[in-house]
Amino acid sequence: MSDDKSYITQCTREIEKVLGWGSSKHWTSSDFRKLSEHIWEKTNVNLSVTTLKRIWGKVKYTSEPTINTLNTLAQFLGHDNWRAYRNRLENAPTEEKVAQASGILKSRARYMWNGKSSKSRLIVASSVMAVAVLVLLVLSSSPKINPEDYQFSSNTIAAGGVPNSVVFEYDASKAPTEKVYIQQNWDPSRRTLVSKNNHHHTSIYYYPGYFSAKLVIGDQVVREHDLFIVSDGWVAAIHNQPVPLYLDRKDYMQGDVLEINTKMINAAGISMQPEIPELRVVNVRQMDDLKTDNFTFNTTVRNDFKRGSAACQKVVVFILCKNDVIIVPLLSKRCVGDIGIFAAGAQVTSQEADLSGFGAEMSEWTHLNIECKEGHMRFMVNGNEAYDLVLKNPPSEIIGVQYRFEGVGAIKDTRFSHAETIFEF
Repeated sequence: MSDDKSYITQCTREIEKVLGWGSSKHWTSSDFRKLSEHIWEKTNVNLSVTTLKRIWGKVKYTSEPTINTLNTLAQFLGHDNWRAYRNRLENAPTEEKVAQASGILKSRARYMWNGKSSKSRLIVASSVMAVAVLVLLVLSSSPKINPEDYQFSSNTIAAGGVPNSVVFEYDASKAPTEKVYIQQNWDPSRRTLVSKNNHHHTSIYYYPGYFSAKLVIGDQVVREHDLFIVSDGWVAAIHNQPVPLYLDRKDYMQGDVLEINTKMINAAGISMQPEIPELRVVNVRQMDDLKTDNFTFNTTVRNDFKRGSAACQKVVVFILCKNDVIIVPLLSKRCVGDIGIFAAGAQVTSQEADLSGFGAEMSEWTHLNIECKEGHMRFMVNGNEAYDLVLKNPPSEIIGVQYRFEGVGAIKDTRFSHAETIFEF
């Protein structure tokens, strides 16, 4: 039996800790849908709910996960690939090595148990018991952490716009470990080690949005609170890690049309080949009483760059919410065979449904309309119904919209509405 199984088990446990949703034993299909959304947002790779359930043992499946699936899970945890994740475990501190060894030995024990003599079984049982005792000793030596012993708050430097610095104030003086972290949001790669004896830490947020900042002691989230960073109008940037390359608003705003073309990107020192840059355009603001269960959204987009790997002319529209997200792809009709929709807990992919209605001639203006009434959502592309579904998550407050273009893009006529209220962008 491959040792990968124990590493996969360790990986799923780490993901559970990062998410903070409790044990996966109690997860529902909605939780796996939300995890799929988080993975897609972090890695741009779509792992279906079925795939995730197989990884977590919720669906019986005898085949090994593909290396692409394992690489994606490792990248979600902030590693380059699965090999890098395995290397980290192999060089991990004692606690992680004990957990890793325990998983491997138990897997091998199950394999060895069948068909063995009583003497062999006794040896296997003794080995497993020895590891179990070692695990208990490690766990019992770890002091318990009481969240009431910690304080955590923050203040933003500017009222709006990005980049924006946030000053965190914290008290972690009672931490039983030096592993004290401040995490910007749900993403573990945005976790920074801080001194437990200090009380201030300043962090930079490069994109606007609604975030849940966390104070982490060891692997335990002890305090968290929400941060709302508005954009102060449209923000356009070439996505880059760790710092995006912002474009000048006066260059891309052409009256009521926002447009970024190849010339602007080249002028910023970015080549369009061989790797196509990802253009992100965001607008986040306060929109009182606008929620995911009842609203109308309209926007018109265009992407006329289709050279090289950008042949699909893909545009992904994100409706950003305080505790949720709606993700809708628009792209060339030739490329509708590998897309998916994520909408407040509901998920569907082109492998299981006809999503060809989201294909269009993207070199021309393409209109997207989303209508949701009492949790029933309908998607219209250029006046034709592309799909409809029923939301699964509770209503969440909408805070804005983000577009991701392959290469270049243009936007106009963006607005949200509810009842008699219209929010123009």
